[in-house]
Amino acid sequence: MKISEKEDLNKIIREVVVNTKRENIDKLRALIEQTDYSLEELQFIVLSLLPQFSNTSKITFSSHAHFCNFIVKSIYVKNNPDNYDENAVADSHNILNAVENGFKEERKETEDLYNVAIKTHVTKETKRRFTACKNSYNYRSDAAFLRDIISNQIEPRPSNDEAYLQYFKETKELSKALQVLAEDIEDADSAKLAKLSKCIKELKKSVDATRKLAIDSHSSATAKVLALKYLSSRQLDEICKQKILEEAEL
Repeated sequence: MKISEKEDLNKIIREVVVNTKRENIDKLRALIEQTDYSLEELQFIVLSLLPQFSNTSKITFSSHAHFCNFIVKSIYVKNNPDNYDENAVADSHNILNAVENGFKEERKETEDLYNVAIKTHVTKETKRRFTACKNSYNYRSDAAFLRDIISNQIEPRPSNDEAYLQYFKETKELSKALQVLAEDIEDADSAKLAKLSKCIKELKKSVDATRKLAIDSHSSATAKVLALKYLSSRQLDEICKQKILEEAEL
């Protein structure tokens, strides 16, 4: 999909936007406005806010994937213009402006009326777990989260709550600091300083590896969804047999 194909781009935007939750739209707007996340972090965060391909019906898988990559890259380029040429920056603004216009049009045309109330009472512990789960899916409203659960629009995914995102910010700065420190002492004459430099580099590798693992982390619920989506029945059968053998050896 090329950026110049305006009609196709607008069609994809309409299809994606119509299936994007209001809470997620607000968060996307905030990221478009300003963010200091790295490209790697934006890929994780933005994709968790956009609807899955299975929730769209009028575009191809390839178009959905290209659009997701476009919006991630566009947000990053817009917020880091000094790292790109004028054409790339202009393209990012054009894409994000089209997305913003799509947000405005969709809310005027396709929002359903919520005029039937459902009430219930729960324990404090149940409420606590509900709130934690809601936050992990980036919802601000209890009502919106409950509506999407009832309508089966919630897909299990790795946690990305505030504490989780804060972890990425802190380790990003730590990784940078370790890199600078290692370079500063790398050329020192002392053998001990050289050894310290080597240890710092190894620590940086460990931090970066942990960050990657955190991004890719999944629960048993997400593993099931991914297995059903990406593995064939033959592959699942082979995994099942392997698991049975492993458990038999315990």
